[in-house]
Amino acid sequence: GLGEIYRTRLQQWDNAIAAFNTASDLNPNDVKLLSILAELYSKIQQYDKAIAEIRKILLNPNIKLTGDDMRANYTKLLTLYYNTKQYDQAFCVAEVMRCKGMEHPNYDQIINLMKKGYHMTPLEYRNLHRMKHAEWLLRVTSSSLAQVAEECGYGGYSQFYKEFFRTYGVSPKE
Repeated sequence: GLGEIYRTRLQQWDNAIAAFNTASDLNPNDVKLLSILAELYSKIQQYDKAIAEIRKILLNPNIKLTGDDMRANYTKLLTLYYNTKQYDQAFCVAEVMRCKGMEHPNYDQIINLMKKGYHMTPLEYRNLHRMKHAEWLLRVTSSSLAQVAEECGYGGYSQFYKEFFRTYGVSPKE
């Protein structure tokens, strides 16, 4: 179609994006269209939009990916986050890949970059964000401590209490 002509022959990226966006609106479950859009957005350095297209592929319940296609799209997403120095997001994608049995070959490198960029391990980073969220919930909601612990990803209140005390030096009740 016209989008393919703009993309491959004329290399008119904006026109190609417009054409492929129209096609994608008509068929939002077409992995090939979404992948091409991600590629085009990357070419014009609109990485946030490229990331959004890959996320559409991975998060759309109507799209059924094979194991290889899933790995390829997670790898694309991880690479986009990595190349844009969003190491926390890259780490999250690497963790998802690891949990799904498709560990990325640069996993250790991502961990080291995260340590350099944030001056903490990924676990420390995750815990810090959990605690910030917990602190906010305790200030602005009437949720119980058990509810806050659960919403922040803690398996039980005692684990939450220990981490909160370690982080803030006071109990979450105070």
